[in-house]
Amino acid sequence: MPDVSFKLVGLYVDNISGVLVAPICKLLSATLETLNFSNDWRTENFTKEQDEALQLLTSLQFLEFYNCRALQSLPQGLHRLPSLHGITIYGPQNIRSLPKEGLPDSLRILRITNCCAEIYEACQQLKGTRPDINVLASKARVQN
Repeated sequence: MPDVSFKLVGLYVDNISGVLVAPICKLLSATLETLNFSNDWRTENFTKEQDEALQLLTSLQFLEFYNCRALQSLPQGLHRLPSLHGITIYGPQNIRSLPKEGLPDSLRILRITNCCAEIYEACQQLKGTRPDINVLASKARVQN
């Protein structure tokens, strides 16, 4: 039988807290390029442990959040991800600010839909301070 090796390059899950633990992230650190969280309606914020586990994913290029309705903030350690190329946040969410420590120097794409006015303004400012990032942001529609 031939010697075959596999590597996980993309992971799509519906549970942020189930994946962002140090033992799992250590195993995926050298190969995982895309991490997609979809329909996690429970997670509001990242714990310190989850943030630190995410920072172990040094090969991560794309981080995506789809319909994570309860999410109120992004991981504060995003600026420490050396290979992160794109962040996508799609669908209803409650994120109110970008990470205080900023975004990684490697980031080239930031897409956020249905964002609040504060995030929209932060994205507009980012266009001026980081012209190397392709920023696409759309405001949430106000329901009457």
